[in-house]
Amino acid sequence: SYYEALGLVRTASKKDIVKAYRKKALTCHPDKVAPEFKDVAANLFKVITEAHDVLTDDALRVDYDR
Repeated sequence: SYYEALGLVRTASKKDIVKAYRKKALTCHPDKVAPEFKDVAANLFKVITEAHDVLTDDALRVDYDR
């Protein structure tokens, strides 16, 4: 789930979501990892970015939580 990808619980606030996203993004951004891990990092970065986008948009989060 998006919450698990960011290491959060379902009741996390928008502020917590942004904070968790930034922390994760620093560790898995494809430009910040060793070349042999770029593909894995790119996939993880895509997932956490999608999670951030959905969970910080109130309407999308309501739909996702259903």
